[in-house]
Amino acid sequence: MKKLIMMLFVVALVAVACKESKFKGFDQTESGLYYKFHQKGDDTVRAHTGDIIVAYIYYRTLNDSMFNNSPHRTPLEIQMNKSVYKGDIWEGLAMMGKGDSATFVTSVDSFFNILSHQPIPNFLDSGSFFYMDVKVVDILTKEQQAKKQMEEMARMKKVEEASIADYIKKNAITAAPDSNGIYARYDKKGKGKVVVAGNHVKVNIKLTILGQSQPIYDTWAETAGKGTDFVVGTGYFGMGLENYLNKGHQGDKFTLIIPSEMAFGARGSQGIVPPYSPIEYTCEILDTYTEKEFQAKKTAEELKAKNEEKKAISKYIKDNKISAKPDENGIYKIVMKEGNGKQVANGNKVSVHYNGYLLSGKKFDSSYDRKTPFDFVIGQGSVIRGWDLAVLNMKVGEKSKFIIPSVLAYGPSGSGAEIAPFTTLVFEIEVLGINNK
Repeated sequence: MKKLIMMLFVVALVAVACKESKFKGFDQTESGLYYKFHQKGDDTVRAHTGDIIVAYIYYRTLNDSMFNNSPHRTPLEIQMNKSVYKGDIWEGLAMMGKGDSATFVTSVDSFFNILSHQPIPNFLDSGSFFYMDVKVVDILTKEQQAKKQMEEMARMKKVEEASIADYIKKNAITAAPDSNGIYARYDKKGKGKVVVAGNHVKVNIKLTILGQSQPIYDTWAETAGKGTDFVVGTGYFGMGLENYLNKGHQGDKFTLIIPSEMAFGARGSQGIVPPYSPIEYTCEILDTYTEKEFQAKKTAEELKAKNEEKKAISKYIKDNKISAKPDENGIYKIVMKEGNGKQVANGNKVSVHYNGYLLSGKKFDSSYDRKTPFDFVIGQGSVIRGWDLAVLNMKVGEKSKFIIPSVLAYGPSGSGAEIAPFTTLVFEIEVLGINNK
């Protein structure tokens, strides 16, 4: 009998050992979800379907590299759902209460393919796992959330009113606001073409949240004073500005203090403008034109830019004594160092180092300077088309210079302040390796 008991005890130990987590320090639910609690709050309330979970959520690779964090200092508000598959994050969240913090081991394939319906990031491998760190700040019913939002909206509205009053006092503004609560000051009255709703307008504009020193948008700085174009009447920058653009004149320059309800409203603009933010607009009307005039102007400008780009490429080739000929896509390739490794094929995940230059020689980007290689998958469109074509058929260990025309780069849109529309780019690219795991 003792032997039988001992055998059963050993079998039980083996069974327990077999159920031990393959992730050290983590427990496992019956459905297979690996979890580890770091802190347990005193609240016993758990979220049910439809409730709102207020939480900070951070994603980490198994090597502890952080990615896709919650917005800075701002917890997410997530509506609780039923589990979509066994061991998903909804099961994990259902285990948590206010004040709890935990880490969950999440399947890359299940999370991205089934739950979020997003492509798997290049730095995560199919079949692998990642960590999800969760810190629950609060759990609310829909009714509690609605009440909380109303209270917060009322508080922010009072803050806005005080902010406008303080600005008016500090700047000694004596003019009365218009019927929409907008304060206007004209620095210059233009005598050019009249702006009409439905037509295009080109303006220089600077937007600053009242009380802040740095603008959130400034075409004088970002476009070197060339301005931005949009259709009047679309509310592109808020309806308050529209009131002063419509029937305005080319050459007008003015400053507006616009309350949030005529700017970006109670919602604001995510990540840029907080809710209930009054905005200072400084605007100059550069030009206005009909849709037909706009299209004709755009076509003429693009044709001119394309011709200038061709001349710039020819000059660069001549000045740098480049003998290479462009391939069928218009890309010039100059081999700087031969490679002896595997040849890159379509669908390969490659790791590269690079320097990016304008034809002027100005460097605008460099993985070498960051000391961090860049990984991407050939042919998935995650990089400019010129890169997909250039790196294809390179060999591991090879380093080459590529002259990529704008049609295969950022085209008529450009990218940021440094890469203007129709800009040819020069890249030095070194293939470090191919990882198809």
